[in-house]
Amino acid sequence: MPPENQWHEIIPTLELIRDEIIPQIGAVEVVSGYRTREYNSVAGGSRNSQHLYFSAVDLIPEKRITRDELVNSLRGIYVDSGDHHHMGLGIYSNVRFHVDTHRKRTW
Repeated sequence: MPPENQWHEIIPTLELIRDEIIPQIGAVEVVSGYRTREYNSVAGGSRNSQHLYFSAVDLIPEKRITRDELVNSLRGIYVDSGDHHHMGLGIYSNVRFHVDTHRKRTW
């Protein structure tokens, strides 16, 4: 559970998911959210991961979608709305992806 003083940090990320991602790819499942430093280390997260600050989530689409379809949709969202949302976007293997609202960047 994230510290209560960090709860507000996830709101912009949830708004990004609600307003931009779900309309494009459908419902998503959160597979990683807030992480303690210890868990982040075990999970292989970066030293300054936004998961530590409760502003990031890793997601997978609930509906069947190809990786190419997902990547194309997410790239479009990033191009159209990345500046506005300070969107961090990481696309991992298969259809798992990361979003945060810390600053605009991709990996």
